[in-house]
Amino acid sequence: MTELYEKVLKFVEEKHKGQVRRSGEPVINHPIGVANILKEAGYNEDFQMVGLMHDLIEDTDTTINDLLELTKRSDLVRGVVSLTKTDDMTLEESIEDAKMDYFGRVIKGADRYQNALTTYTDKNTQEFISGFIVKTMVYYMLALIEVKNPFIKPLMKEIKRLYNEMCEEALTWVNNKLAEKNIDIKDYF
Repeated sequence: MTELYEKVLKFVEEKHKGQVRRSGEPVINHPIGVANILKEAGYNEDFQMVGLMHDLIEDTDTTINDLLELTKRSDLVRGVVSLTKTDDMTLEESIEDAKMDYFGRVIKGADRYQNALTTYTDKNTQEFISGFIVKTMVYYMLALIEVKNPFIKPLMKEIKRLYNEMCEEALTWVNNKLAEKNIDIKDYF
């Protein structure tokens, strides 16, 4: 582990300190989980550091200048920015931004995959889980396929798990929402 990686990890831990996800888990588990997924897949520390920092601008008071000062690397900061959805952006614009960046193309899939891995029916509502599935299939999946994201297969395995765990009412809602977009989720399983 390089000195910069340790510095980034410490900064991320400090910025996410006290934040809790819907599931009750500490927020810090998510960026560390994304970085670990990237590491296990063979991506270098640059990818892992962007994975660690990917939610900082969106979910903390961290600024672009803070990240530039921390890393002294505009390429890493650009990667983080490409993964950040600001208030003035649509989800589609945010996804397009990620597709255009070297880091964003890969890390967006790892981010969705890690979210899917940590979404469980005992910790999240059926409404949240069904929304996550629809958002992934309608907004993210085509973009991930377009950029040949390496995490599509494991992400779809987790989407299938979540889909199979849903109650009948939630399944009907998901299927209807996807049908509106001409998507049959079973084509992806």
